[in-house]
Amino acid sequence: MKKLWLLAMGVVAVWSVVIAAGSFVNAQTNGTPVPFSADWVHYAAGEPVERGKYYVNPEATRLEQPVLMAEGADPVIITTISDFKKMIFYVLDASDRTYYTGRIQALQAGWDDFGKFGVPCPSYAQATRIGSDTLKGRATEKWSCEIPHQTEIAWFDTRLQRTIRIEYEGSDEHFEMINIKEGLQPESLFVPPPDYKRR
Repeated sequence: MKKLWLLAMGVVAVWSVVIAAGSFVNAQTNGTPVPFSADWVHYAAGEPVERGKYYVNPEATRLEQPVLMAEGADPVIITTISDFKKMIFYVLDASDRTYYTGRIQALQAGWDDFGKFGVPCPSYAQATRIGSDTLKGRATEKWSCEIPHQTEIAWFDTRLQRTIRIEYEGSDEHFEMINIKEGLQPESLFVPPPDYKRR
């Protein structure tokens, strides 16, 4: 069980620093990002298979996602908080109210599964703008991101400076942010709760 937990935490930490790490870099290059909250959803064959919450402030992000720790068990909510002022991340485990922490490396800052703040495609992709689109009432640029062995189509929200939808060519899966609400998020979301113990 401990190995499974460590594996799950490793996956969550990478994916979460992947969804959360761009605010600090964006603040340096494009101005302070617009704070917002959103739900994120992973779809397969048109059906939601995984979902969570995402919160962004100018110097911090918070990603909440369900993780299946054991077959047949209910998912556990794992939360990753990235503090780009201190360059520290926290991974919170709701099942036992614990957390661990680590340093955000300079090379990690700025990247996540939705791309990078201010940039619609990963740096190693060949990026081509293929048009404009309105996605759930939000103005976006549509980009093709050609990555070795795969092409991603990204909908880049020009106000949030953030990719809010990704489709994978030849796949029935995609990720999308929905219920986006702009506004400063409570600072309490970006620190471990006082009743959580450090691992």
